[in-house]
Amino acid sequence: SFSKDLSIRREEVETEVLDFYGNDFNQAICTTRPDPFAAEIIRYLKEKGKKVYLATNPVFPRCATMNRIRWAGLDAADFEEITTYETCRYSKPSVGYFQEILERNHLKPERCLMVGNDRREDLAAGELGVKTYLVTQCVEHGEEPGRADYEGANLEQLYQDLKELV
Repeated sequence: SFSKDLSIRREEVETEVLDFYGNDFNQAICTTRPDPFAAEIIRYLKEKGKKVYLATNPVFPRCATMNRIRWAGLDAADFEEITTYETCRYSKPSVGYFQEILERNHLKPERCLMVGNDRREDLAAGELGVKTYLVTQCVEHGEEPGRADYEGANLEQLYQDLKELV
């Protein structure tokens, strides 16, 4: 779109975008705070033999998403896949986004759980038969219709609920 609408080459834009997300973007870390339950949830799931996928909306390049993972106090190596705009043809709330992840990883929807805080974007996975868990702390698009299979107030509640679900 940049090339067509702005008469600029993709390479020029991409270089600047990657430079921004690799450098200046890191200043945003001061607005974040790791939730210790995030790492605890991942550790617990892995101990139970579960595979964990980071299905974050792929609107960032890989370098930005890797920074965001680090800001959250997590280890990228704990994820089977991390979605970024380099690897996805769709984004949330398109069911195509979730379908791509399922197909690429040979996953059965009924054996998966999508956890998120966005009623519109994350609950779309439910259309494919994926169970959904909505974390209501800092919920996005809370006024949207749609119901999660499970809900919890925060990551601490998710951690407790996973002990019964997994």
